[in-house]
Amino acid sequence: MQTNLSEIIQELKWLEYTVQETEAALWRVQGIEGELPIGETATSDEVVNFYSTIDNLERKLSYLAMNWRGEKTHSIVKQYHEVVQNLWNLGWRGTTLLADMELPDELMPQYFISYWIKRRQDYNEKHNQ
Repeated sequence: MQTNLSEIIQELKWLEYTVQETEAALWRVQGIEGELPIGETATSDEVVNFYSTIDNLERKLSYLAMNWRGEKTHSIVKQYHEVVQNLWNLGWRGTTLLADMELPDELMPQYFISYWIKRRQDYNEKHNQ
C-alpha cells in the first residue's frame, strides 16, 4: 500500500493536535483552568475530591486494561465499560487517556469511539479549508 505525502502530513498534524490537547488537559487537571464541570463556586475540598475521583477511576481503567491483556474476559470488558461510563457522566472525555489504559478499539464503548471519530472529523474539516 502506497501512502502519499499529504496523507502523512495530515496524520502528523492530527498527532501534533492531540499532543497539544493532551498537554492542555494536563495543565487543566493540575488546576490551572477547569477541565471538567465542577462549577465555579466549588470549594477547594470539592475540587480535590472531584479530581481524586477522576484519578481513582482512571487508575481503575489502567488496572482493568492491564488485567484484560492477561485474561481477555467479557467480565473485565464489562467492568471497564462501567468505569468509562462513570467518568463520562462526570464530563471526562478521555483526553488524557494513555494507550496502556485503553482496550482495543473494537472493545471500547461505541460512544467513546464515535466521540473521537467526530472530533477528528471536526479537526480535519477545520484545518483542511
